[in-house]
Amino acid sequence: MNHATHEYADKVAASVPKPEDSAGTGTEPAGRLRFRVVLVACLLGAGGAYWVAENSLIRSGVQVGGSVPPIPALAALALLALISPRLKRYGLTRAEILLVYIFVAITAALSHVDVLGYFFAYLTVPQYFSTKEGFGPVVERLPDWFVPKDPAVLRMFYEGSWTFGVPWSAWAPALAGWGIFLWAFWVTAHAVLSLFRERWIAHERLRFPIVDFSLTLLGDGPTGPRPFRDPMLWAGIALSALYNLLNILHALYPNVPASGRSFDLAPFFPDRPWSTLRPMWLSFRPEILGLGYLVNTDVLFTVWATYLGLRLLGVGLSASGHEVVSGYYDYQEIAAGAYVGLLVVLIWQARTHLRQVWRNTRRGEPGPRTMLLAALGFIYMVWWTSQAGLIWWLSAVYLFLVLAFAVVYARMRAEAGAPLIFLFPFWQQQKLLVNFLGTPLLASTGPSSLAILAALGFLARGVYPELVSYQLDAMELGERARIPKRQVTAFLLAAVPFGLVVGYYLYLTNAYRYGFGLLDGGTGQGGGRVTTTVQQYRMLAQWQGHYVPPNPGLIAQTLSGFGAALAIVWLRGALLSCPLHPLGFAMATSYGFHLWFPFFCVWAAKLLILHLGGAGGYRRLVPLFLGIVLGHYFVAGVLWGGLSLINPEAARQYIIHFS
Repeated sequence: MNHATHEYADKVAASVPKPEDSAGTGTEPAGRLRFRVVLVACLLGAGGAYWVAENSLIRSGVQVGGSVPPIPALAALALLALISPRLKRYGLTRAEILLVYIFVAITAALSHVDVLGYFFAYLTVPQYFSTKEGFGPVVERLPDWFVPKDPAVLRMFYEGSWTFGVPWSAWAPALAGWGIFLWAFWVTAHAVLSLFRERWIAHERLRFPIVDFSLTLLGDGPTGPRPFRDPMLWAGIALSALYNLLNILHALYPNVPASGRSFDLAPFFPDRPWSTLRPMWLSFRPEILGLGYLVNTDVLFTVWATYLGLRLLGVGLSASGHEVVSGYYDYQEIAAGAYVGLLVVLIWQARTHLRQVWRNTRRGEPGPRTMLLAALGFIYMVWWTSQAGLIWWLSAVYLFLVLAFAVVYARMRAEAGAPLIFLFPFWQQQKLLVNFLGTPLLASTGPSSLAILAALGFLARGVYPELVSYQLDAMELGERARIPKRQVTAFLLAAVPFGLVVGYYLYLTNAYRYGFGLLDGGTGQGGGRVTTTVQQYRMLAQWQGHYVPPNPGLIAQTLSGFGAALAIVWLRGALLSCPLHPLGFAMATSYGFHLWFPFFCVWAAKLLILHLGGAGGYRRLVPLFLGIVLGHYFVAGVLWGGLSLINPEAARQYIIHFS
């Protein structure tokens, strides 16, 4: 592997002009915020949340809220970009359109089943399944203000009883408390990301491929060329549209040939030791392929090389007589260690700036209040969970891990741009505590600690913490579009309470109309999120009766991931020829199952393009790959996702999970 080629590719990628934006029709910064902007944001945000809830919760069709960015936000961006110039003085400026886009992206994502679906499941599963699953001891440890406990309220929630409507008074205390907690987490994350903002955006000038993609949809600006006039962009759209249309036709008419969304390699490995490679798929993901063209070449190489290397290591262990059990996500403990290691690296790299902010904070200067805000928000969350029964130090460690994973994921999105919201080691924030401390120590911290820790599990299994990456995207959009920081901050901080209120309403009204047990693809006893949550509480019930000691094997895996991330960082500083990247290692161990093949294809394509066409050839094909993403999101997301609202039965024949 020639690292010089990698380095050249990255320099070329960095030299590709970013789609700069400007407010209004000139280059002046955005002015005073108009009421119509707020009104449009709220209307489109509520509409986007409804679209997401209908598709993911009720119809279980195209998961438009799981894409990055959410399909409703992209549809709103395209719609406003199309009609605003025609409305003249009544239209929105380009900067205002971006503010609306930010707002809709957050509110729409909140209504997805992997956010509020997990939230409601974790709040209600122990009570509703108390008798059947033996969760009675767990329910006793949950405070009345923490979760609703009335059996009749929970029975109607799961089984449906629209005659009586939604018992809002029974839900109000829990929803209000959790709403404040979730908003505090959002504000804390905003403050933490703001501490890294200057280094990441101004000094390191991260690529932000997701932002590039969004601005491409909006256009380069009134004085520059429109990207939709580029035939290469339309060629990419056509390729992706053809891929999706053939798959849709095949789902409706099986005789139509199509590639499908993946190809199963398992039949090629029937016997040991090669059978340990199963399951292994070639995932056909146009959005990963398209945005992967903008990803650092070393990241691309590290992802596929790491994933295949780990799978081949399993083959070697099996051949030597060890029992190897393979699954889809075998390396989550390694990924958790890598995430913690990357956080250490990020803090170390920003140490000078953070030290200066701390000094300014101690002197009482108004600028660096973000550090104080981050501390106050974190203290509130620890206090609130400790009031529920979780000892303060355990709450602090758990919430720190949740926040740490969110920050590292945001950095990963900003630098690498992989459009996957699940690109993190899920459940590991809790499992690290159990693996390292064991349940005897956790249980000794108080009779309610394990129960409260389990109830907080939606933060580790769902994707609410990872939504904070949209805050970093918004900061970059604000820099490029010259939007005042106060306007960006206002829209970011207002999006979550608005989205939660809309989401609460959508989920509760639909649950009491149809029954939560029938939603999210359920058949009466709950859908995918409920099933997963029941498994979590089953583990808790087992821990309470049969204490689990610390797990040396899993601890070793976590420490190996931590050490590997730090070692790769050191190697990149010591050896110019090192082709490995720590972010790629974390991505491969978290979600390499889906990433490795698209990243291998785009890695090989980039090297070939640079070899044949040089820097000019690389730049010329950027619109082609962005068009592949646009075509996929438009056909599979906007058109097919919109059809699922009209004809859900047809849409279920070709279900798309963007995440």
